[in-house]
Amino acid sequence: IEINAHEFITLASPNGDSRVSLIFFHLPDGNLAGQGFKATDYQSLHKLFIGQTTTINSVDGTSYYTYAQLVTAIQDIISFYKPTQVWTQSSYVDSSADHSDHGTTGKFTTLALNTYNQINNLSIPVTYYLGYQMNALPANIAGVDSINKELVFKQYAIYDKNICSTYTYCQNLSTYKSYFSREYTWAY
Repeated sequence: IEINAHEFITLASPNGDSRVSLIFFHLPDGNLAGQGFKATDYQSLHKLFIGQTTTINSVDGTSYYTYAQLVTAIQDIISFYKPTQVWTQSSYVDSSADHSDHGTTGKFTTLALNTYNQINNLSIPVTYYLGYQMNALPANIAGVDSINKELVFKQYAIYDKNICSTYTYCQNLSTYKSYFSREYTWAY
């Protein structure tokens, strides 16, 4: 879907539940500490956020964003959906415990939502979810909730060839296995 000139996203929803939308910008993996990878010219959301680079290009070559353009693109998505609640990755960044893209995504989302709220005189609440850090915490979801979480994860896995894509394969990987039985929020 083209949201602005030279800005394309992919939209996916779990089968049977259009209330949930996964939106993919196809931006490069920023690597754990935000240093990026050689294959994508060491680009990362972290570098864009801190001003170490002025643009970031999508991995499929269809889109590019400056800091302001990315914030605007997220605001445009918020404006289109008109949510009453936003859920995103925690903006807490600890490179020793989580991936740089997680916290930086939370920061960009917060900035876009805050700006949208100010422009529209709204106060849409946001809930932040921990990323990799939750592996060290006790399991807190089971049964249908765990199965539903796995189904959403599988929608994501379609677009990421570097993660497990089947339940059996994920169950054999300690990190991914623990994700299906955990879900933790954070203050920011």
